[in-house]
Amino acid sequence: ITITIYAVFLGAVALPFTYVPIVIAANDRRLMGEYANGRVANFLATVYLGVTAAAMLAALPLLLATKAGL
Repeated sequence: ITITIYAVFLGAVALPFTYVPIVIAANDRRLMGEYANGRVANFLATVYLGVTAAAMLAALPLLLATKAGL
């Protein structure tokens, strides 16, 4: 169980760093052409990034406060 808790923690920390390059590529009109993100998609991407960044920032204090669920 402990390894699973640490794996979830690492996933929460890594998610914003993997999401940003995807959003950058999706916004590149030269790369994506007519399929590039519009304003609504950019807004939703920003909100999602904020939520994942908040989860990332909360992950370590929560891991330490709960002693990794032990």
